[in-house]
Amino acid sequence: MKILIDARTLGKRPSGVGMYLYNFICGLMQYDTMKMELLTDVVESAAMKELDEAHIPIHRYGTPVEKSIGVYAYFRFVQNKINEVKPDLFWEVNNLTPVVIRNPYGKTAVTVHDVFPITAPYGYGRLYPYYFKWNLGKTLRHMDAVIYNSLDTKTQVEQYYPAAKALPSCISYIITEERPSLPVCDEGYFLYIGNLEERKGTDLLLKAYVRYRKDGGTKKLYLAGKIRSDAIETLLGECQKETDGVCYQGYLETEEKYRMYAACSAFLFPSRAEGFGMPVIEALTYRKPVLVSDLPIFHEIAGDAVRYCKLDTEDAVPQLAAAMRQIEEDGKESIPESLCEAVVGRYKKERLAGGLKEFLETIGKK
Repeated sequence: MKILIDARTLGKRPSGVGMYLYNFICGLMQYDTMKMELLTDVVESAAMKELDEAHIPIHRYGTPVEKSIGVYAYFRFVQNKINEVKPDLFWEVNNLTPVVIRNPYGKTAVTVHDVFPITAPYGYGRLYPYYFKWNLGKTLRHMDAVIYNSLDTKTQVEQYYPAAKALPSCISYIITEERPSLPVCDEGYFLYIGNLEERKGTDLLLKAYVRYRKDGGTKKLYLAGKIRSDAIETLLGECQKETDGVCYQGYLETEEKYRMYAACSAFLFPSRAEGFGMPVIEALTYRKPVLVSDLPIFHEIAGDAVRYCKLDTEDAVPQLAAAMRQIEEDGKESIPESLCEAVVGRYKKERLAGGLKEFLETIGKK
């Protein structure tokens, strides 16, 4: 089966969607029947270079593409390559296509990771939520199948787009990377990894940390990821001036990311809206206490292995600060090994790649 994949989210510094794709490509590579070719704007990331070295054909647009008018030109390139490669399946991995993509030689599928521009529009600007809502609807009308990264995402998509219920679909959870074997210790800091923005609750985390320190807390707070909000950048600077212990690490390469997981006291992830939340699973691989907001997605992916904090009320900041103090008082608590293995084991490459392979083959036969 020949699959042509839009891998632009993997071309530069990949975030969650890019790594979702990378891990599935690595999983599908083990099957001789899966013949993959990739489309991208540029080949800059270490992950994409690894795939290039593995001799997966990569078609380069040649110019970096951001969220602008350049996206439309990029998708003309995508359509041209479909006509050239003639795949059995074209797979769009990043939620939507801004133009109608047709594959006269086979089928089309899209992965929808979330509908945050609709359900949590803050931080997306004034126009993008309208752009997203319109184009996701258009994409779903022209795709042959949908891949969801969680049941929660599927439920939300079908709530806003009832016609999606008629499309063949599967839930393909995000694959966890093989974690390096590192000494697990407690170096006395809370850790957050992810984009720094309002949707991720970074503002709540920073404000709660200041309160935690004023109440006598002693642990540092390390934040890693891309700052995607001017307001968050300003708040980060203010918090660093107001209290000791706020440490911004920027973008972490894989090796350093796992080292920080292994050495943290607890992982904090107070997201207001989340499509999956891979950092939660990554922290659990090191049996670290994990504190998350009380969202359905976290109950779906982690169950009883994490602590929950209701953050949709006016007293969210003091509640989060109190939860930090409780973690400090509890000391060096770790997740029971059996519970950790049960949760993390759901997201192994061997299990999930096989399930996706079967679904893609089913689509191709219809």
